Amino acid sequence: MHSILLGTQNGIVTLRSGGDDRREMEGHDVWVVAHRPDDPDIVFAGTYGDGLWRRQDGRWRRLPDPPAAGRPGGQAASLDYIRAIAFDPHDPLTVYAGTEPANVLRSTDGGDTWLDLGLRTLPGAEHWSLPYSPRGGAVRTLTLHPGRPSLVYGGVEQGGLIKSTDGGLTWTITADGVHRDVHHVAVHPLDADQVLVATGGGLFRSSDGGLTWVRLLGEYIRAVLIHPLTPEWVLAAPARYVGRQGRILASLDGGNTWAPAGEGLAQPMDDMVEAFVLHPDYSKVFAVRDNGHVIHSRIEPLAWEGLEPDIGDVRSLAVVEGV
Repeated sequence: MHSILLGTQNGIVTLRSGGDDRREMEGHDVWVVAHRPDDPDIVFAGTYGDGLWRRQDGRWRRLPDPPAAGRPGGQAASLDYIRAIAFDPHDPLTVYAGTEPANVLRSTDGGDTWLDLGLRTLPGAEHWSLPYSPRGGAVRTLTLHPGRPSLVYGGVEQGGLIKSTDGGLTWTITADGVHRDVHHVAVHPLDADQVLVATGGGLFRSSDGGLTWVRLLGEYIRAVLIHPLTPEWVLAAPARYVGRQGRILASLDGGNTWAPAGEGLAQPMDDMVEAFVLHPDYSKVFAVRDNGHVIHSRIEPLAWEGLEPDIGDVRSLAVVEGV
């Protein structure tokens, strides 16, 4: 039995395989939904403008901002606008939040308290920007490597690829060789130095932890996925224009060659794919589209169909087993 959590413009919708769907957090624009890896009943909802919330013991609570005496860096740290949530794969009480304006905060007690990790002290942070917001860029992706949880990759839109090797205490940023409009970062499960980055200028790959880069695909891309069990199998979703004429492509050799993978869809699409999400058993993949609808497919063979019921206005998705 499993449940699908959908973050929408009007709260969270939970679709249960046995029926009994429910809606929570109504009135909140939920851009990120995630559950704690060790406890599917503990759910985090990152809103756009109304903070980070946690459901625990059946009750929702807005989580506190870090203390004002945190690290310097210009703008005060805040959890008001949440763009990414990532859990430490070995310590579920440690959770990272990527925000707008671009910053990273970390909690080591499951969200009760937060530390500003000082991202805005990086050189050039004063120039981070968004075309649709005045808030100084956004950290819209965070990825922890399963074998090295102290290694954190992330992306600043628009600023570049960020990287920490000590759990976020110190950071580096690069836009050399990779487009600075970073949307999603995927890391090879067996080799932490192999990184794929979906950007506003294409899909880039590094084999040395971000020191050098090769562009694998052009066009505008927000979504890329590496299959954890077969990491040579990669999905990417380029679009000719922002939000329009998107496609789904698959690679069987880690991104060297690509083939159309949009069976069941009209390609190019009217919109584009925002994000790919794997089912926990790795047999199925979901795609959140820019138009707010969700499609899904078995991994083999890929053949897409719409998720039922069609909720609409979906911004994010998580799959939970056992509830």
